[in-house]
Amino acid sequence: MFFEINVSLHGIHFFATHNRSITDKQKLIKVLPVILDKFPIDEGFEISVSKCNIVGQTLNVNDFIEKV
Repeated sequence: MFFEINVSLHGIHFFATHNRSITDKQKLIKVLPVILDKFPIDEGFEISVSKCNIVGQTLNVNDFIEKV
């Protein structure tokens, strides 16, 4: 799981955080106020946050070993 912060300017994508950047809620709570301060709404910025879940799948190792 990770959180992604998206920043747009006048409705056009400006930038987004990377999936390694905010990997828990505590870090989101630290980072989000800074982003909101640096990219103010009254200057045309819009901030959104997405929570992204990662789902893993166990694979059979034998399916990937070359058969000789």
